[in-house]
This record gives sequence, C-alpha cells and structure tokens, in this order.
Amino acid sequence: MSRRMWVVLVGGALAIGAVIVGSFIAIGQDSGDTRTPAGAENRMRLEAVNSEVSCGSIAAVRIYLDDLVPRESSRTPGVSAGVVGFQATLQYDPDVLRILGGSDVQLNSDLGLQDVDGDGIVRSFLPSMFLEDHLGRAVVGGISFVPSSQRVEDNLEEGVDPVAKGEPLLLMTVRFTPVGQGTTTVRNAGWDGALARVEPQVFDTDGQYYEPLEVEDTEVTVRGGDCLPPPPSPTTQPTSTPVVVPTRTPVRWETVEPVDAPSAGRSDCPQDWVAYVDPQDRYSICYPEEFTATGSDLAVNIRSPREAGQRDDLLTVVISSGRSAEQFYGPPSPETCEFYTDIVEGPISSTFFEVELANRLVPACFTVGPIQSSLHATVPVAVDGSDRDGGVNFGVMFISPDLGTVPALGLAIIETLTLGAN
Repeated sequence: MSRRMWVVLVGGALAIGAVIVGSFIAIGQDSGDTRTPAGAENRMRLEAVNSEVSCGSIAAVRIYLDDLVPRESSRTPGVSAGVVGFQATLQYDPDVLRILGGSDVQLNSDLGLQDVDGDGIVRSFLPSMFLEDHLGRAVVGGISFVPSSQRVEDNLEEGVDPVAKGEPLLLMTVRFTPVGQGTTTVRNAGWDGALARVEPQVFDTDGQYYEPLEVEDTEVTVRGGDCLPPPPSPTTQPTSTPVVVPTRTPVRWETVEPVDAPSAGRSDCPQDWVAYVDPQDRYSICYPEEFTATGSDLAVNIRSPREAGQRDDLLTVVISSGRSAEQFYGPPSPETCEFYTDIVEGPISSTFFEVELANRLVPACFTVGPIQSSLHATVPVAVDGSDRDGGVNFGVMFISPDLGTVPALGLAIIETLTLGAN
C-alpha cells in the first residue's frame, strides 16, 4: 500500500464518508457561499453557522477549503493534484464551548464525489480526530484512499480542489455544546505536540504539503439560556495497549536487539532503520532505530519512543503469525470489522477495505476513536491468497494529535513487511 494514502490524517479510519449524526441534519451543510476561488493562495477558513447562540442549543463551525494554488497531478498531466488529506488544529475556550465526542465531528460526504480529472474514479474520505476537549483544543480532519474496486496505479488518483469545483469546498462540520456564557474565538492555530509542532495542513497525492497555508478563524458568542456544566477533566491520560495474540500458556517476551537493516539482508529499507527477522523466517520487517521492540515465538511488538512525562505509546506495530481465523476477531471482512471497534476506546466507526502489502491484496479493518485509532489486516502466506497455510497478522495503533506524521510512519513500517516465501 502506498504511504501516500496515509500522509493525511491521519488516517485513519472509520465509516467511509461522513459519520451521519441526526443533529447535524438540522444544522445543514450548505452555506450559499458565493466567493470564487482564484488559485492564488492555499486557504482554509472556519465559519460559524451562527455567531451567537444560547445555552441549550448547538454552535456549529464549518471548515472550508477556499482556495488552492495549482499543482499538477503526477498521474494525469494538466490535471490538478488536489487535496487527499487535511487537518485543522482547533483551539477554543473550554469554559464556553466543548466538543463532547467523536460524533460531533462530521465530514462532508460530498468529498467522495469529487472527480477532478473526469475519469469516474474518486477517493473515499474518512474522518479522523484527536480530542483534548478539556484543554480547549482538537485536531480534526480527513484521510482518503482509492477503493480497491477502483484500483489505480500507486494510489495517485487526484483529490478535491475548490478551483476545479469553482467554489469553496466544505471539508467538515464540528458541533460545539455551549457550557458557559461569553465569547470565544475558534482558532485554527498550531501548538507543540508530543513529537513535533502540530499545524493545520493540507496534502496532495505525493504527500507534499500545500504551503504556506492561510487560515481564517471565527467567533462564537454564548448568551442566555441555562448552561450545563462542562464535563470533568480526565484524571489520567489514555494509554495505548498493544494487541497480543491470545495463548493458553505463558509466553516469554524478550527485548529485541536491533540489527541494522543491510546486515539483516534488508537493503531495501530506509536509511538508518533496523530490522527484525522472525526466528522461524516467516517474515521480516524494518523500523526506525530509535524505536524499541519486544519479541516472542508468536509475535513482535514495535513501539515508538516516549518523551519525558509521556505515558502512552504514540505508535505501536504488532506482528504475529498463524491462521487468521485465530487472531483478534477473525480475518477482516465487511462482517467482522464492526467487532474491531473493541480495540480502541470510544470507537466512532470501523471500515473494511483492501490494501496491498508484501505483493498481496489483503483485507483490512481501520477503526477510529477520538484518541486512539488502529489498522488491522492479515497477509496470507499462501500465494493464492487462501488461509490454508496461515498468515502474518499485523496491527498498527496510534495516538497522536499529528494526523499526518504518526499514521504515515506506521504505514511506512508496515510497507517494509516481507514474507519468508518472497
């Protein structure tokens, strides 16, 4: 699978298209905006549906892509590359407004209808988010991929473009619940995250940022009505828990001594990465040298480093082997993906799709929660794609406000997976 698919939030995913929430229907998705994009700047705008609301009602903010400087598609000459992923970094006064949960964040379902080059192939957009509502900040956005039913080489199908559409593109609507009287500016401004500074971003099919990105904030005033008190702040931060293959007997886990990739026969991996080779030669995988890994006869857990004071693993990659029917919740399928929501806390949705790994087209489930998201799939060992000889199962779990970097890194690791038979 191309890592370009993941150089967007974040991701992530999720029910294909929008999370349909009844309360959004009353808010609506159309603003009647008449401004015409000129292709002169890269511009993301926040717009309050109503600048003044009362307690007991809903304050909604729309996120628009107003304009986009032309950038040619690497797949179709003369056609706009468009945007395949985006993230907005919202900041607001948590004593005035709150985002109470993932269902308050809704993608515009029309994003999956935009066909810039007119070839009939469109990208499916999925929501992704990282909520720290008690601090008055949230990262919300969308990631996209080309469904396997519309396979295109290298996943380079163009994304959405307001200039090609001839009007601003609604990206997402965020619903806020008033919790106090006052006025707050809802800003689309960056902040310092656990690994790097988190900024509003939009990406093209090659994973390149559109820079500089101009942003426009909005303002909401809460006046009148009876305000419910804001929910209490969490006393502990969420902790990611790697999924380990269940066993009937205790398994000894040992720290893996890293081996530089070329010495392990993996000259194809990124420079300065190390490699893990399964003791039974069922598979090998590469990962950044600053990561740590623990292994057993059944699996290997690869984890990102923790900064001082950090309590959770921002990224965990779990590789195991065996018959897929014995792993997790059974092989990923349209029917089983709903069960994968148990893997993340407060799940919003879980989506089935197919990805290309180790030269195989394999089924996968992508589950999204307000803090943690995960991707799981099984790569069959048998060349014909059957499960008769078992398979290599993997999971990628990430917790991060940077919806571009962390999922992309997880998928970059997974892309190095090779089977012993390859």
